[in-house]
Amino acid sequence: MRTPLGIEGFDYHIPADIAVEVGDLVTVPFRRGNLIGIVAEIRATSAFASRALPLKGHYANLHLPSALIDLIQATAARTFSSKPAVLKSWLRSLPKKPPTLTLLPRQTKEHGLQADWQAGAGEELIHRAQEYQQKKRVLIVTPWMTRAELLHANIPGSHLLHSDISDGDAFRAWTGFLSQSTGCLVTSKIGAWLAVASDVVLLDEPEQDDHKQDDLAPRYDARKVLLFCAQQGMTRIESLGLTPPLHAQTPPPEIEHKPRLHIHHPQGKSPIPLIQADSFTALTEHEGPRIIIHAIRGSLARLTCRDCQWQATCPICTGGLGADSKGAICRRCHKHFPMPDQCGTCGGVDLSKSLPGIERLDAIWQKSCPETTVEWRDTTAKELEKPFPLGCLVVVTEASLLGGGEDIRRRERQCIAIRRLADRVQQANGELILQCREDLAGQIQGWMTQTGMQAFVEQERQERQTFLYPPAARIVKVVIKGSEETANKWLKQAQTWLKNTSLRTGEWRGPFAPEYQPASRGIRHILHLILPPQTSEAELLSALTPCAQNAIIDLDPIAFLR
Repeated sequence: MRTPLGIEGFDYHIPADIAVEVGDLVTVPFRRGNLIGIVAEIRATSAFASRALPLKGHYANLHLPSALIDLIQATAARTFSSKPAVLKSWLRSLPKKPPTLTLLPRQTKEHGLQADWQAGAGEELIHRAQEYQQKKRVLIVTPWMTRAELLHANIPGSHLLHSDISDGDAFRAWTGFLSQSTGCLVTSKIGAWLAVASDVVLLDEPEQDDHKQDDLAPRYDARKVLLFCAQQGMTRIESLGLTPPLHAQTPPPEIEHKPRLHIHHPQGKSPIPLIQADSFTALTEHEGPRIIIHAIRGSLARLTCRDCQWQATCPICTGGLGADSKGAICRRCHKHFPMPDQCGTCGGVDLSKSLPGIERLDAIWQKSCPETTVEWRDTTAKELEKPFPLGCLVVVTEASLLGGGEDIRRRERQCIAIRRLADRVQQANGELILQCREDLAGQIQGWMTQTGMQAFVEQERQERQTFLYPPAARIVKVVIKGSEETANKWLKQAQTWLKNTSLRTGEWRGPFAPEYQPASRGIRHILHLILPPQTSEAELLSALTPCAQNAIIDLDPIAFLR
């Protein structure tokens, strides 16, 4: 059960015939029904003893490590959520009639943190998992569900846990994992809590922001969950990635097989729109598998009037409408709608002034080169995570659309995405062609080398220092539900709350309207509290917890304006 901040648990009487320990899952009466809870503390007395109801009994004989209570408490504190809300987000809905189970404790007492940055990190992760699972219980935490499924398929006998599987399958996955002393479970961020019961945790691609739960409360970060476990001696963490974050001092590995760069040029057109002549020639001459990566799905990027440049928008979230074989499609919420008959401003009927999508490009390719087969992929994780066949040629129509993100982090995310793609193609003994603008080409060349990356990191750090963004400063993001007036009212109250704390000298920015705000979510505004980078977490939690009742407070934002 989710409870609001401040409601952290309930007291129950322990009947004489029931023995419980901290970490036991138990069934308890609540209002007119029964709920499942975890024993967080056992007391001899209680202020609510006269009203405390008796426990019903154990739930499926499940006992989780007592360290989980510490992890729940720490996660709840730094996400400004209640402990029951954190537990609910991890355990989800449990079966009403589960079988009786016996969970085994972790075998080893290993702990610590090891970070390895290397090319081919994905292959190394699979190799370690297959080796470790013979004698240990191994947890793999990966940023994307698609990648979790891929790793699961490559590690025989492993369990799979992510948010898209049913509650029953999720329960069977983690209980099956904890019922064995050895084995492997692959999970997205939802299963990071299982680190407290694992002998070793392999953190896949720690540089990826998708380890963070950034849309739903509680806004926890799997990397922070695992870091806490390592610091408290609960388990051993081994992280494997390719591109260290900006605050790290570790030099990144070089990409040995450099991509070919084809600069966009008006005289370099081919029979296929958006494919440069050099790229087209390479594709038609290549004898192995051919893959074209294009960011735009469907047939058109945006429905845009050719006469007045009016653009159709989604009636649900106000995002831009594109087109595919089923009609108009919103690029944000992915809802389909009937195609507009005409321009909403001038009444024109030609709404095709836009970049073509994969469906249209594929139709042109099949008409122009029917004897040459190509595979089309978009830039979603689902498509990019598919394995590349050996000896393939991969062409990216627009390199600047890889990664993405808001302005201050745009180049950083592009760097991570392009280096990752180049490394994966290299592991398949393939060749990568990136079409891009001339200014980006020079940067991409630098990203492939150690010296170029060092120069890039230094430049990024200087820019963050100028504008006071991490890692040069610490930013606390505050999301206020309501109008700008509501946000300003909360800001004045917060400044009063913080007047006698160590955060009183912090600089406030905003309120800002979010970049993406669906109509179904309601009006929101964002505030930034700018603090020195050395500000401790204890200071933040002590000062900001009283301010959290009417706001969403994010101590480690990965996006600053949404």
